[in-house]
Amino acid sequence: MDIAKIFNQQESNNSPLVDQRDGTHYPAGEDQDTFIVDTISGYLGGFRLSDILSTDNHTDDFKVTRSEYMLSRLRVLLIFFIVAVPAWLIIDLYTLSWEHFKPMIAVRISMSAVLLMICLQSTKKVGQKQTSVLLALTMLATMLFYAASILIVNSGAQEMPLAGYTVIPFLAISVMGLFPATILLSTSIMAMMAFIYIGLETYLGNLFSIEVFDALWIMAMTCGVTICIQSGQLLMLLKLYRESTRDPLTGLINRRVLMKQLTAEIEMQETIDRPFSVLMADLDRFKRVNDEYGHLVGDSVLKATARLIAIELRSSDVVARFGGEEFVVVLPGQIGDEALHVAERIRQRFEQTRVAIPDGIKIAISVSLGVTEYEPGERVEATLARVNATLYKAKEQGRNRVEFSQSEKFTNKQAS
Repeated sequence: MDIAKIFNQQESNNSPLVDQRDGTHYPAGEDQDTFIVDTISGYLGGFRLSDILSTDNHTDDFKVTRSEYMLSRLRVLLIFFIVAVPAWLIIDLYTLSWEHFKPMIAVRISMSAVLLMICLQSTKKVGQKQTSVLLALTMLATMLFYAASILIVNSGAQEMPLAGYTVIPFLAISVMGLFPATILLSTSIMAMMAFIYIGLETYLGNLFSIEVFDALWIMAMTCGVTICIQSGQLLMLLKLYRESTRDPLTGLINRRVLMKQLTAEIEMQETIDRPFSVLMADLDRFKRVNDEYGHLVGDSVLKATARLIAIELRSSDVVARFGGEEFVVVLPGQIGDEALHVAERIRQRFEQTRVAIPDGIKIAISVSLGVTEYEPGERVEATLARVNATLYKAKEQGRNRVEFSQSEKFTNKQAS
């Protein structure tokens, strides 16, 4: 089998490799196959438009990282406005009539209470979707507060609204720039805010006034600038994340992220009793490849290894470069016997493959694999130590083979 054919097959959007190694796994600018995509990628510094459009091409780990970053900023913002909103009553006392001041007290206290509830919710462990909801609720509460304030000021004997009220929609949109949100999320929230503003002005009979058209134009410009700021933040966060979590040669996650993934799998096992297995793969006689063909060819072999392993995995599986020519695979929901079949498929895939090198020569490579199932209650280090020992047993037994092992206690428990 020619490795070049495997590479071509994996460019298909429906291939297992693309599912397993999404856009965040590729180096910036790789896998661009159209002029338009190339052009957009150039403007974005090598990133794809899909990176900032939605979270579909973001890994779960990055989604968690981004959510935590957004939540920390949201909490600071909420705490500030929880204090600032009722504090403005001092200004209202001197600028509003008593007729308007009394209902404004209730509106401001209610606003602070709502923001406090959102803040308390943000301190809990929430995911990406919940973070987006909390941000949307914050902006919704802000616009409803604005609408209620304007309605109060326009009731009875009308007063000219202070700048502190009329600026609220523009301030809310500008505040969105604090968050590295995707374009779809930002435009959705901003559309909601514009809808409330238009609805309010329609109710007041001002929709077709020059003042409202001017405000909508400024709002649109502010939205555009804010989205640019958010996209820049998101791209920078992605860049820093990829540099710190990805192996630059193979594009796979590195050891640090692997440990986080394993910790998450242990939590799943303890919560819903879902088993998982771990494979460790090591290229056979890889030093000989480096010595005979050079390190550049060795790098090509390592890239091919990452792709060959990924071909045999599901989209829910995790593959990482553990170090040197060692790779670790985590198989959520699979027991030892099922993991053995996966390991054997990987071994056969390598056995049937020839890697083409620059001189036109195709070299054979093989891999040895150790397999183990996580044993409930043990530390992740114990699981990795066992699978590592099993891998070296496969090496000692002649290489190009798969070995499996569990502790005697676990084996007896399974048998009973």
